[in-house]
Amino acid sequence: MPDRSLTERIIGFAIGFVLAWIGYAIRAAILPDTATGRAVVVFAVIIVAMLIAVVTASRVPLWAMLVGSAAIVGAYEQTYAASPTLFLSDSPTAATTVLLACAMGVLGSVLLGEDVEERRADEHSNHHHSKASA
Repeated sequence: MPDRSLTERIIGFAIGFVLAWIGYAIRAAILPDTATGRAVVVFAVIIVAMLIAVVTASRVPLWAMLVGSAAIVGAYEQTYAASPTLFLSDSPTAATTVLLACAMGVLGSVLLGEDVEERRADEHSNHHHSKASA
């Protein structure tokens, strides 16, 4: 997504990822494994992410933090739900898997990004040119 620098996007992703991971730690250590416990953590993660976006004047984009949070939740929620007491042993595996996949995605976008951007610009230009001549 062409919003903010790559560094700012990665920082946002990492912050959201860590916030959600801390949320799992809080759920495992303190909160009951109920819908209310989950809701409290989700609300807290979103509020903290919003505050970070506000404090940084959106230099750390909210959307990137939400994507980071969603990445670990998508990879780990089912495992966590099956056995919350195994947070310390199971969550690093989920985190490593997600971070490796995301790193490959970032590497791919860095390597291919300019080519894709040029092709999209050409497609956009050709699309407008064909409409104008029709």
